[in-house]
Amino acid sequence: MVIVEAEVEVLPTKKSDVVFRRVGDGGVLLATQEEIYFGLNAVGVQIWELLTPENQTVGDVVGKLAEIYPDAEAPDLRMDLAEFLGELTDQGLLNPSPTS
Repeated sequence: MVIVEAEVEVLPTKKSDVVFRRVGDGGVLLATQEEIYFGLNAVGVQIWELLTPENQTVGDVVGKLAEIYPDAEAPDLRMDLAEFLGELTDQGLLNPSPTS
């Protein structure tokens, strides 16, 4: 029997110069040096707030999102999370993960 270890996807980290504020049901991110303003919906706020040292992998965040949104399928959460994190990284709001 061969045991295949699942690939662990390390999360990108928040950039130190990015300011976050809740606004209504969503939030905004502002990168002060790059002058980037980015609006977040309620799910985006949940994800941003889950980017903490306690949650170091994509699986950690997907697990927490599955608890918050029990009707969502884990593969869909993983795909949406990857897309969202990619967009934030491309915009310069996150430091790329070490595996990127």
